[in-house]
Amino acid sequence: MIFRNNKGLAFKQYEDLLNYSDLYSESIEDVVQTLRNSGVLLYPTDTIYGLGCDASDAAAVERIYDCKERPAEKSFLVLAGSLEVVAKQFQISEEENRVLSKIWPGPFTCLLTPITQGWEHITGPTGKVAIRCANTPFLSNLFQNWDGLLISTSANLSGQDYQHDNSIQKELWKDKADLLVFQEP
Repeated sequence: MIFRNNKGLAFKQYEDLLNYSDLYSESIEDVVQTLRNSGVLLYPTDTIYGLGCDASDAAAVERIYDCKERPAEKSFLVLAGSLEVVAKQFQISEEENRVLSKIWPGPFTCLLTPITQGWEHITGPTGKVAIRCANTPFLSNLFQNWDGLLISTSANLSGQDYQHDNSIQKELWKDKADLLVFQEP
């Protein structure tokens, strides 16, 4: 099912997305195109829905801060598809590489320092970025088709409880996110 917001942007709903390993290629292309166009995405994580955007796109990251009404001093998690993608952008020692290659993909977050300038919009107060390599079916499909880094944060307004109901999520984000990807219960 496709929904359109007042900006004419598309919203898609995929049945049983987390249990469906072969996401239609045109659908994942919509997700990738949204990210490439500075879009904000609502998507299923392993536990709840998250908001995401291309982590290298400062304007898109700012949109997520605005959407969530989140204080700028609170940084976001960054998701990657592989350790190799992370190693292109962040300093990883031999010891860190050894450990991360054993625990990623998985639910482990590492604080890493960017190799180059230009990541200030996502660094925390230490100058580091919280990064994880995730392995949900949706994210695996995304990262097979896009080699970027994804901002990830819970889909709730800052300081408010997360709403588990899909209809509430749709209502909350329909005018704020550019693409909503839902999993049917």
